[in-house]
Amino acid sequence: MLVTQFDVDAVRRAAAERVVRRVGMCNSDLMATSEIEAAVREKKPEWGRLLDDFRDAYREWYEFHHGVEARGLAGKLTQDLAEDLVARTNRRNESRNALIEALGQ
Repeated sequence: MLVTQFDVDAVRRAAAERVVRRVGMCNSDLMATSEIEAAVREKKPEWGRLLDDFRDAYREWYEFHHGVEARGLAGKLTQDLAEDLVARTNRRNESRNALIEALGQ
């Protein structure tokens, strides 16, 4: 798999920082990603929900891929697994688009 846990964490951090800047809390330096997410939830709950949805969808998509590789099924998905992958990919993309749209970007 080309995406690593580091990449997942980096995407989570980038999303949190983008949202926190739009919330108006510019100084997120030296804050853990979970602290930034909590601050967003407190200041703008609807954006916090969108951020959480994106984080969860991205993580679930990644964990699915990781599990497929761990079982040696990369490139050999059954119809059910392929459909599951498509659903997870769609959820990831839709949650990302919803977050971007809410931020007005």
